[in-house]
Formats: sequence, C-alpha cells, structure tokens
Amino acid sequence: MSTSKILLVMGTVAARAYMIYIKENEIEHKVLWTFRKKRFEQEIPLAWLQFEAGKIRRLAFAIPHPEAFSRNRASVLTDIQREFAFRERIFDYCLVKLFGKLQLP
Repeated sequence: MSTSKILLVMGTVAARAYMIYIKENEIEHKVLWTFRKKRFEQEIPLAWLQFEAGKIRRLAFAIPHPEAFSRNRASVLTDIQREFAFRERIFDYCLVKLFGKLQLP
C-alpha cells in the first residue's frame, strides 16, 4: 500500500507476496529478469516496473535475503555470482538513496 517511487523487496517470500499483490490488484507492470528471461522456477525477478496511464509509476527491486549473498559466494565465477553481484550493487544504490551513504553490516 506504499506510495513510494522506489521499492526494495527483500527475500523470496516478499517477492512472491509482491507478485501476488500486483496480480490481485491488476496493476499494469513489466517484470525485469536479471538475464532477460526467467531461467528456473524459484528465481525472483530483478525488478518490476509499474505503470499508470502509460508512465512509470514505481520501480521495485527484488533482492535475496542478505544471508543468501554470503551463501552464494564462491571462488569460481558463475552466472549466479554475477547475478548476486549485480543485485548487491542495486542494494548499495538503494541504501545510498535512503541514508546518503552505505550502511555496511
């Protein structure tokens, strides 16, 4: 029910709930995937663009739960690590927009 222009959806459960919210409220939107298409059943979108009267109303980013960043790091670089690195930068951007600086754990 938020009216914010940028939304950060954290975790798989929150992402699923947000997708249900969009469908149930018949909100005009476009789903953005990290690699341009959904690759597996449990994958969460990179972001959603919500539209109103043909204009972008909201940008909602989806990121995994912070513990998932730690679990999915490895010494061998794969597409999953690239996706997580990209999402970490998005999360950093959102933190800077919210607090004016990075809030590192």
